[in-house]
Amino acid sequence: MGGYYNLFHLATMPPPSLKNRLRAGALPIASRTISPTMNSDLKSKIKSMMIEELMLQVTAEEIGDDTPIFGPEGLGLDSVDALQLVVGLEKHFGLKISEGTAAQTTLRSVNTIAAAIEALP
Repeated sequence: MGGYYNLFHLATMPPPSLKNRLRAGALPIASRTISPTMNSDLKSKIKSMMIEELMLQVTAEEIGDDTPIFGPEGLGLDSVDALQLVVGLEKHFGLKISEGTAAQTTLRSVNTIAAAIEALP
């Protein structure tokens, strides 16, 4: 599993400090400007992909754009779901997620995933 080790611990790892994220070269998602009309379709596609790939027992409307993906207060996905989500995002959107800080930042919610996809070159 090697490279995906940190993906399995997203829910239990504390978020990295802004200083560490900036040092690592990651632009904080919150500082990106996202057009609501431009990416509402993208968010719907992300939610549909998550439901299909992860076999979630919810509808797209039940997944809030800011609902945490991991942890009991959100969708409650586990480590196996994390790996499937990463594979699904690469397959459907061309988004490659590395381990560690980038994964923690990107896989917080549908909004953060959409921002990462829109930031692709």
